Amino acid sequence: MARPWVDAAGATFDTYVDPTNLIGQAFGYQAIPVGIFVKPGGEVAYLKLPFSIDRTQDVTDLEAFLRDEAPAPADGRPLEARAEASATFAAGVDLLGAGDRESAVERWRTALAADPDSFIIRKQIWAVEHPERFYPAIDTDWQREVLKRERGSDSG
Repeated sequence: MARPWVDAAGATFDTYVDPTNLIGQAFGYQAIPVGIFVKPGGEVAYLKLPFSIDRTQDVTDLEAFLRDEAPAPADGRPLEARAEASATFAAGVDLLGAGDRESAVERWRTALAADPDSFIIRKQIWAVEHPERFYPAIDTDWQREVLKRERGSDSG
């Protein structure tokens, strides 16, 4: 799903899609996209949420990192992950991979109830239930409207 954006940006660096949110759980972020710059040997040098190769400052930060210079301080902060919700989310990913779409969405709704601030979980539910809003292009205006509506119903 990320390939069209990576190709369109002409990016030459490695990217990774974390379908079960293992990295998100390890670093405690609950929204995507995220930029994690890792030095040879595995040391995490920089984490930025949100991150986009379409944003000039993010590209500048990445280029600085690749030149072995310090990127500008990140303006985003990771959020605390909830382990139970992450495990339930991962179980849903496994169910979807096995072809059980209905059970996967049910698991993700359980995960979202445990962690209502997780945009990763919410967005996965939307992508499965409304693929036309994600493929061939992501409808961010629709996402904002649905998020506002869902968050309004979460609080009342």
